[in-house]
Amino acid sequence: MSILQDRARVIYGSLPTDGRTIVISDLHANVPVLDALLDKLAYVPGQDFLIILGDFLLKGKQNLATLHRVMELAALPQVVVLRGNCDDITEIIARNYPSGGMENFLRRAGFCKEVWAKAGMTAWDHLTNDQLLQKLEETIPEELAFLHALPDILVTETAVFVHGGIYDGRQSNFEELDSFDCRKCDEFWLKDYSFDKYLVVGHWPVSSYPRPYADHKPVLDHRRRILSIDGGCSAQSSGQLNALILPQGDPTRAECVFADALPKVRALAAQTGNGSTRRMYWGNDFVDVLEQRQDTYLVRQLSTGETFVCPGTRLWTNDEGRLYTADLTDLTHDVQPGDVLSVIARTSVGIYCKKDGVEGWYCGPVQVIS
Repeated sequence: MSILQDRARVIYGSLPTDGRTIVISDLHANVPVLDALLDKLAYVPGQDFLIILGDFLLKGKQNLATLHRVMELAALPQVVVLRGNCDDITEIIARNYPSGGMENFLRRAGFCKEVWAKAGMTAWDHLTNDQLLQKLEETIPEELAFLHALPDILVTETAVFVHGGIYDGRQSNFEELDSFDCRKCDEFWLKDYSFDKYLVVGHWPVSSYPRPYADHKPVLDHRRRILSIDGGCSAQSSGQLNALILPQGDPTRAECVFADALPKVRALAAQTGNGSTRRMYWGNDFVDVLEQRQDTYLVRQLSTGETFVCPGTRLWTNDEGRLYTADLTDLTHDVQPGDVLSVIARTSVGIYCKKDGVEGWYCGPVQVIS
């Protein structure tokens, strides 16, 4: 069980059977991508039923703007906002979470920096933590009240919606669950659970699951009735914001629309893909460098010994000095002229990009769109 024994806040409702239910999760302080996605969906307030599945704060650069946008949406009819593990700021401080503790969060985290700027503060290192907490509560009282009052779980006739997951696999009595453990339920899809109703979750970027491809689109596991939708928006440089669409509220007909902030190009030549399923993902992405080649590196995956070409902009060093790549694959895409690709990295050997949410390589000519 978690540090603070706060029971899950559960609400009950129905999904409309005469329109769309749209579920969005983990937009992480990124208003432009949220608005681009809502435009792409042609979202109609009051007609579409919108569920925001939490984690709209932190990791991105527009925390307050995103919070205010979510509050605007929450005031509209047919909108439910649930709480994610990154959303209740006072709880984060109380838990000394994220790692680094309250001292780090209050003085250096992007959300708090935005609050200090709103309060007209240009320096805050001389203030005590208690003074910073007081200033936080004085500056954004309505915002903090909104965050703290959010429910954790929405239960409907056909589906249950929660940010992280139902950590013990139960089918009912969700009010007995620990709130934070429902919201921070890591790698939930890998747990051996199946459900009577569909369970719709976010929290864990789906491209970090050990699937054959570096695919940022939702995991639609109809056999176990789990729909996992976090596309890694703001949390991953190649991430996207997914919207899960349930026509007439039917999870068995789930569809996906997504948006990202990556530059777009149009392919001008055909390419036959290689179908490769070799890839790296978070936690399995530590490497050493075998060779530098202009703007790419030949790297070796430490866990398997396999080699990959890595764009120079996709190679990083963690706090312990270990090299890692995050998502990386040697898949080459099947491409037809006119296909639109999201550019992750341009290199002398080709473009590392996403096609339909899947990472891979394209080595032909392109036309820049945006």
